Amino acid sequence: MLAVYFSEKFNKTDEYPFYRRLKNRVLNEITENDWSISSSVFIDGVLSLISKNPRADRYTINAIDSDEKEKGRGRLDNKNSKDKSPLRWFYIKGNDKAIEQILKIYFSAIKDHFWANVCIEKGTVLVRSVGISALFQFLRKKLMDMPKINKENIEKLCSALKTVNPEEFTKNTEYTSTTVGQRKIYDYLNENVKTDF
Repeated sequence: MLAVYFSEKFNKTDEYPFYRRLKNRVLNEITENDWSISSSVFIDGVLSLISKNPRADRYTINAIDSDEKEKGRGRLDNKNSKDKSPLRWFYIKGNDKAIEQILKIYFSAIKDHFWANVCIEKGTVLVRSVGISALFQFLRKKLMDMPKINKENIEKLCSALKTVNPEEFTKNTEYTSTTVGQRKIYDYLNENVKTDF
């Protein structure tokens, strides 16, 4: 599964934004002391960008008794599909590198701006599970807003993120570690990150 592969790569490659930040309770990996999250949060986030129903997709891809000529992910290329996940087309066409680059560019910008030591010391919610989930939710929305998903538009999004004061998310009474807190993070980003695609 692509999302699992990405979680391992992003956790083990030192120039990647999630280096030593993703905990896998089975593999018992070494993570940083200041913060880490469950790898399942990252995996769910990646899946949200490529599929509305990952279980059904996995079944379709791996079905042995299928009459279709297509093999693997190509079986998901269905014109009647209602799945509008923003990176689905890259996934179906096997362009995993594009998905990886989008994640790396976006979360590198997040790391530089929102995960600075000063913010971590002040307890930013953006390094907790609800924060990471909200960041994926926001990325999904912005990808869907783009007329074309390309490097130029991803970089415009990253530039727009830098206009937000990172200390906003250190207000722990405002942004709690709940689904309500996650929604508030998403709403704040959505209202304050102005993009011109």
